[in-house]
Amino acid sequence: MSGEHSDQLWTDEELVSRLLAKDEEAFNIFYDRYAPGLVRRLYRLTGDMVKAKDALQQTMLEVLSSLPSYKGKGALGAWVNRIATFVVIDRFRQEGRQKGFLDRWAIHLTSLQERPSPLPHEMLEDESIRTLVREQLEFLSARKRVAVLLCDLEGLSLEEASEQMGVPIGTVSSRLHHGRRELRQRIKNELKRRGLSVEDLLHG
Repeated sequence: MSGEHSDQLWTDEELVSRLLAKDEEAFNIFYDRYAPGLVRRLYRLTGDMVKAKDALQQTMLEVLSSLPSYKGKGALGAWVNRIATFVVIDRFRQEGRQKGFLDRWAIHLTSLQERPSPLPHEMLEDESIRTLVREQLEFLSARKRVAVLLCDLEGLSLEEASEQMGVPIGTVSSRLHHGRRELRQRIKNELKRRGLSVEDLLHG
């Protein structure tokens, strides 16, 4: 069978079975079937195509290593999406740890100087509100950020986000509530620091 013909005929169960048997054609079909949608989704979550492509490759590796635990419960695509979500959460956590480390060292180095460091260059006046939101999202914890991204960017319901994150609906609801509140406050504080309003950003 050709790869195109196979893709039309193979069910998720057959595809998984052949992947477990290390069938190279099966991997090519799996990649062609799921990679385009995954990379678009990962780009929406990370906001960076390089990060999205890196996360895609890691997701593919995680999927292959986790296949023996896939029991065929639910659609394969949903299971793959859950793995991709966990990959993003883990990367957000790593970025947070790295940022915390760099921030601590920046404070330490600044304290060693005779004069205080100059203030960071002000953001460009023509930045959009989307850019501002993306910047402030970086300050949220990984758990809050993923809840906000899944529900407000991906448009998932609490039930769907719960399945993706592997936590109870009540936990997602709490993270989403606190994440939205913190994000709104951070945006408000940043606008105040700049002496701007949302209208200024949108129409300036």
